[in-house]
This record gives sequence, structure tokens and C-alpha cells, in this order.
Amino acid sequence: MNATSNNTKHLQGVGRYPSTTYGEIKPGDVLVYNYGARYTVAACYPIGRSSVRVVSISADGFMFTNDRRATSAVCIDRPAAIVADDPDAIVLEACPASERFLSIND
Repeated sequence: MNATSNNTKHLQGVGRYPSTTYGEIKPGDVLVYNYGARYTVAACYPIGRSSVRVVSISADGFMFTNDRRATSAVCIDRPAAIVADDPDAIVLEACPASERFLSIND
């Protein structure tokens, strides 16, 4: 994995952030990129032995489809309990599942 040994990555404009691999994400997860850009995962499924297709929705409602290696690191919003032991990571508040989904009809 591309992340450091304690499963965090440094994002530009954000700092250290918890990370996982694309192979471990699931629908409803919120991916975080440089400068705090956030995308909600609408679907994630394998497209080969070592790749996954990720369908995500931006905060302004645009849908994106990306093919990624399942072992590539990606930053993800996690409840505070998961990252509280890492002093360099940003501690996140737990977010109820109902608030993690975007409605495409709005």
C-alpha cells in the first residue's frame, strides 16, 4: 500500500488523513482527496483480478467512474475511534449513515 505504516496519507491542503485501499471501500464511504475534495461512493465492484471500478458522486451531484488498482491507497472518512490512536491524523466526528448519502434527485 502507498500509505505510511500507520495507514495515513498526507493530503495537500488537508494534512495527514486516514487511508485504506480501493479494494476495501464500499458504497456509502466518503473518499477524501487533496484540498478536502469529497466524493461519496455509489458503487464499487471488481473488474479483474486486481482492479476495481469506483462510481462516486461529488458534493455538487456530478457522477464519476474510475478504474483503480485494488491495492492503491485512498483517504477515507472514518469514525474518530479508528484514528484516535494516531496523533498526526485528523480526528473525525462519527457521521450517521443517513447523512453520508447524497440524493441524486435533489
